[in-house]
Amino acid sequence: MKILMITHEYYPKGSGIANVVYNLNKSMTRQGHKVHVCSPIGPDIKIDNTYNKIEKFGGFGIAIFWYKVGKILKELSKEYDKIYFHNPLLFHKALSDNITCVVHTLFYFTFKDSDFKNIKKIPYYLGMIELEWFSYTRLRRSKFIVTSPKTIRELKHYGVNQKIPIIYNGYDFNIKKVKLPKKCSYLKAEKTRLLYVGRLAHKKNIPKLLMTFKELYSFNNNFELTIVPGQTESADHIKKFIKHHQIKGVKILGGITHQELMELYKHFHYFISASMYEGFPLTLSEACASGLIPILSPIEIFKHVIETLNIGLIVDFSKKDAAANIKEFCKLPRPTEKLKKLSKKYFNWDSIAKEYLKN
Repeated sequence: MKILMITHEYYPKGSGIANVVYNLNKSMTRQGHKVHVCSPIGPDIKIDNTYNKIEKFGGFGIAIFWYKVGKILKELSKEYDKIYFHNPLLFHKALSDNITCVVHTLFYFTFKDSDFKNIKKIPYYLGMIELEWFSYTRLRRSKFIVTSPKTIRELKHYGVNQKIPIIYNGYDFNIKKVKLPKKCSYLKAEKTRLLYVGRLAHKKNIPKLLMTFKELYSFNNNFELTIVPGQTESADHIKKFIKHHQIKGVKILGGITHQELMELYKHFHYFISASMYEGFPLTLSEACASGLIPILSPIEIFKHVIETLNIGLIVDFSKKDAAANIKEFCKLPRPTEKLKKLSKKYFNWDSIAKEYLKN
C-alpha cells in the first residue's frame, strides 16, 4: 500500500506530532508499505518556506503550511492509497475518500480549557479558532481518527458527527539503546525520582506542579523532580519561578535528544503531569512503557488511560491535599513489570499502525 502522511512538524524538528508520525512511518514501513511524509522539512515532500514561518508565527505559520498543501492536494490524492492529515488546517475541500484526519488537539478547546486566562494570547486564539472552524467545516465529511475520547465530543463543536475510532499514541519497543549524557550523572539511586517531560506552556500547569512538589519535598527530602522541556524551549521563566519560591529538589534537564529520552525514562520511578488540557501526550505512553507509574491531573484522557491500565494516581494539583495524596501513593508497591506488560498491549507502535490502516 502507498501511504502519505501530512504533518506540520516532523522528526527531528518537532516533538509530539513529529514523533508520532515518525514512529508510524517506521512501523508501516516495517510492515511492507511504502510511506511518504509531507512536512515543512520533508523528507519526501517538502513544503518550502513554511518551517521558519511556523517557528515565528505558530498556528498562523501552520495555516500557511496547510494552505500550500491544499494547492497540491488534488494531484497528491491520485498517487496514494491512503492519506493521513495530522491536525489539519485545510482551506480546500477534501473530496477524496482516501483521506483520514488524525486529530490530536484543537485550538478552541486548548483555549477554553486552559489558556482563556492568558489575556495576551486572546487575539491569537480568536484568529486560530476562526481558521480552525473554517477548516473543519470543510473536512467534516472526511474520515477521522482521534487519540482521546474527549476529542470525539470536541469535534462535534465543528459539526463532525460520526463514529470515530480512538487510537492511542505508542512506544517503539525496537528502539536502540544509547548512552546517557554526562549531565544525567546527578541521578541518585536512593532518591524517589519523579519525571515531567513536555512543553512548558501555560496549559501544562507547571507552577502548580512545582508548588505541589515543594510541599511534597517538605514532607520527605528524598523526593527528586526532573523536568525535561521541549528541545527548543527556554526554561528561564521556570528557573526564575523555582528560585523565587525557593523550591528544592528540582533539576531542569535541557538538550536531551529523543533517543536519549527513551533511555532516560528507565532511571525514574514516576511520571508526573499537572496538565489542564491534552490530546494524548506521547510522553505518557513512552513513560508507561518504560515502567514509570503515572501521577496525573484529573483531565479526561489521563483518567481514561489510568482506568484502562488500572495503575497510577489521579490527583487535583489545585487542592491542598495534592502533595499528601502523592506522598501516600508513593508508599505503595510499584507494579513496574505489570505496567510494562500492559504497555506492550496498548502502546505498541506496530499494533497501532495496523489500527490506523483499518481506518
